[in-house]
Amino acid sequence: MKSVKIFIMICLFLWGQSCYNPNDFQPPVVRIILPESGEILKDSLNVICIASDDNAIDYVEFWIDGESEEKDSVIPYSFILYARDYDDNSKHAITARAYDVEGDYADSEPVYFKVCISDQDTSVTQPMEKGHFIYLAASDNHLYRYHLGNNELELLVSEYRGRYPHYMESIHRIGFRSHGSYHISTMNPDGSDQKIIYDLPTLTCIHDYCDKNSTFYGYTIGNPNRIIAIDIEKNDYRLLTNPEGTEDYDGDINEKGNLLVFKRIENNQKKLVVLDIENNVLQNIQFQNENDKYLAKWSDLNFGFFFIEETQNSEYHLKFYDFNEGTENIIFSYDYNFGYSFSPDEKYIAMTMIKDNSRDLYIYDREKDLLNQKTSLEIELFHEEWVEIK
Repeated sequence: MKSVKIFIMICLFLWGQSCYNPNDFQPPVVRIILPESGEILKDSLNVICIASDDNAIDYVEFWIDGESEEKDSVIPYSFILYARDYDDNSKHAITARAYDVEGDYADSEPVYFKVCISDQDTSVTQPMEKGHFIYLAASDNHLYRYHLGNNELELLVSEYRGRYPHYMESIHRIGFRSHGSYHISTMNPDGSDQKIIYDLPTLTCIHDYCDKNSTFYGYTIGNPNRIIAIDIEKNDYRLLTNPEGTEDYDGDINEKGNLLVFKRIENNQKKLVVLDIENNVLQNIQFQNENDKYLAKWSDLNFGFFFIEETQNSEYHLKFYDFNEGTENIIFSYDYNFGYSFSPDEKYIAMTMIKDNSRDLYIYDREKDLLNQKTSLEIELFHEEWVEIK
């Protein structure tokens, strides 16, 4: 039935082309007839449009998300979409632009489609590697992945000067800051299919990602530093903090996507504050002491966050702040500074620790109170992200 409909529409179009007035120069009329808006792209889709003009059509351009992708000068004007060219679960808009022989042009109404690769039969494709991995940045400006199953360190990104890896679980991609501070890129968990998805307008660090609202959180590198949010689906870059006399850093979002904890430097003191994003309310946390506090990360299992506290004796404590009780407890202590990332069950901690003039990866077993060194490298590792691929 659909093929009959297309045939009739094309015949009407050809009849209209033969009845033009050569003295009436109007822009073309163009419409996409396939696919219908809302269709799912699993493998491939034919895009077909009809165009008419008071003179004659020269050619038709097809635009995807505002970028010209293809053009055709043969009736019916068409091209083919392939799912492999897009991210899984992504949404896109197609527009057709018709040019007549006089150079006038007009655009069609957009048609929307969604890519859905994961629902296909994957028996002939390479299965996703499963297990526990630690994604790491390094002092050689590369991104690495440590496989906890076989204890191997793999180089994933060498040309992007990658930093701040984060797992985008809903689309099974790793997001990271690339090209120094100028872009956000994504890749498959094994490092394949690396692509830039967002051009940053300023020097920016991304510090966390929220799957619920597809938003990266971080801070600007400027004078002063400010907390920002980047909604990659809406292409929205927002400033979340801008107070006088302070510097704001990091930024970790809870699983619900409504509370952000970040480091604030005020009067030369490093403290932690919580921002209720939905209500734009800032809450100062009352801690047991005034020691410097930073690198806060929300727990996925309990209502509270972890953070590092530097004591006056230059010791470093990893603590948990219970938001309900208003209490804090020490999880781990060390004589030198360290970064950390918890396993999903929070029984283990991946740590990059400064020791013996190097910064290597360690795994801390909380139940056994046991610290195991995993790497011994000349380069320094940091920005650790524990990821479980199921």
